[in-house]
Amino acid sequence: MNNKNKKFLDNIKKIPKEKLKIMIETALGKKSLYEFFKLCMLNYYKQFTFHDNWHYDVVCCELQNEYNRFAKKLKTEKHILINLPFRSGKSILISEIFPVWLWVQDQSLEIQTISSTQNLAQKSSAASRNLLSSDWFKERWDIQLRSDTNAKGNFSTIKNGNRKSFGINSSIIGSGFDIQILDDANDPRDSYSITKIINVINVFKDVLVGRANNECAFRICIQQRTSENDICGYLLENNFERYKHICIPAILSSLTTEKYKKYYINGLFFPKLFPQSRLDNLKNELNLKAYASQLLQAPSALEGDLLKKEWFKIIKKSDYLKISLNAENYLILDTAYTNNQEKNDPTAFLICSRINNLLYISRVEEKWLEFPELIAAVKDCISAYNIKEILIESKSSGLSLIQTLKAQTKYISIRDVSPNGNKEERARAITLYLQHNKVILVEDNWNNLFLNQIAAFPYANHDDIVDCLIYATNKYIIGDYSASKLK
Repeated sequence: MNNKNKKFLDNIKKIPKEKLKIMIETALGKKSLYEFFKLCMLNYYKQFTFHDNWHYDVVCCELQNEYNRFAKKLKTEKHILINLPFRSGKSILISEIFPVWLWVQDQSLEIQTISSTQNLAQKSSAASRNLLSSDWFKERWDIQLRSDTNAKGNFSTIKNGNRKSFGINSSIIGSGFDIQILDDANDPRDSYSITKIINVINVFKDVLVGRANNECAFRICIQQRTSENDICGYLLENNFERYKHICIPAILSSLTTEKYKKYYINGLFFPKLFPQSRLDNLKNELNLKAYASQLLQAPSALEGDLLKKEWFKIIKKSDYLKISLNAENYLILDTAYTNNQEKNDPTAFLICSRINNLLYISRVEEKWLEFPELIAAVKDCISAYNIKEILIESKSSGLSLIQTLKAQTKYISIRDVSPNGNKEERARAITLYLQHNKVILVEDNWNNLFLNQIAAFPYANHDDIVDCLIYATNKYIIGDYSASKLK
């Protein structure tokens, strides 16, 4: 050991142990978000029993990498979208501790937090402020807050950094950000309200997107899934290339981000917090939609909620061709006249035949078409599949189609259907027949489209295929096949 190193060690030994501990933690916490998070959990959040897990490390790495890019003033390429189960520490890490660590790096940063309600957003900000004001923190890092802006959801540093918190319906106009955190902008309690879900998306598009201070600013969206239509679903469908998606369900699945699958233990993401026994209990206590959405991050209940995938047998196309030589083909339509995929439902085409009191579905499609294009598509379908009968719901758009087809086509029965009751009631009415495998699918690339919408009903973006299934089952199975024969 040279004299220089020996002198350094001698000086270290002279430092009191407690002071040395503080110095090490100060340096370690500033260098690593993950180490900072663990220090906070073990020393400040003592009211919680902290169990470390691999997901904290990988999420911290993603967040720190994004901050490092920002600090270098490099243009944002991708924002971050994170799906984690409830009670997995995501809000404490990302909405409470991460903003404080950002100020440890740079006290001039402007940080926004947006949640489903003002109270939730302010709760996260207040927790951050309390951490900043704690004796434990102040012994390690020197961040001074301005006394004139020390409100629960709005406070600033003496170096002009600020932390502002908003509910999704609050007035955000005039407030900019370097880092924006959307923490469960969709309230799980609103998962059945399409109006409230659409409102969150509209606020995001009309207000939140335009608040970035510059092209280096970045956004973190953390969301336990609530429905197919939540903000996460919107971003994945419309802005996927602009977001790095980190999906960590409670159970290993195809939805799990590929590079994190190796961390699961016996298929479980967090065995200490979510052992199989607890997951089994939650599955029994929660409704199927809540379990699939909030724990599995699969907003369509994987086993089906009202209509189940397992009720539909799939046969090979070659086998179907052998038994369908003399069968009549029927076309069922659930109509919409528009090519606007963002604002309107599509028209669903379902082609089926009845053979030996079983309904065989041979083709399903969804198309966004203006009226002239729709007429042309229906005529092409009639010709290609030798359609003998068409069923169309007699709503306003359907009536126009019925009138036009009757005037322009011959030798085809065109029938209108006028459904009774609401859609869920009509779906329940056919479940007995579906459970007895009276509807069979012909193997083709549309099968997943059909089964996924069936399983997601009544929570999916669209339910036009479900409508067609109900019409076909009522007309071609129930109409000639009494429930008593199923017993």
